[in-house]
Amino acid sequence: RGGLSLIECELLTGRTHQIRAQFANAGHPLLGDSKYGKPDKRFDRNYQALYSYKLTFTFSTDAEDLNYLNGKSFRVDDVDFVHEYFPNYKM
Repeated sequence: RGGLSLIECELLTGRTHQIRAQFANAGHPLLGDSKYGKPDKRFDRNYQALYSYKLTFTFSTDAEDLNYLNGKSFRVDDVDFVHEYFPNYKM
C-alpha cells in the first residue's frame, strides 16, 4: 500500500524513541510519526505505527517485586495498523 513496509525489530534498551529516530535518520520514518517524520496525507494516521506486540522479561539483576515476571512473555494477537495495512500478514 503505497510503499509501506512492515518491520520487526528487537528493542534491547526499552527506549522506543531510538527506533523512531534511527528509522527517520535512515530516511524511513514511521507512519504517523509527526515528531521524526512528515505526515503522509495518503494515510489517515494521527499517531505513530509503532507497537510492542510481544514483551518478554529477562532480568539480569534482582528485580525485587517484579521478579515474578522474569522469563515470562506476553503477546497480543492483533495490531490495528497491521490488520489495516497488511491484511494478509499473520502475526
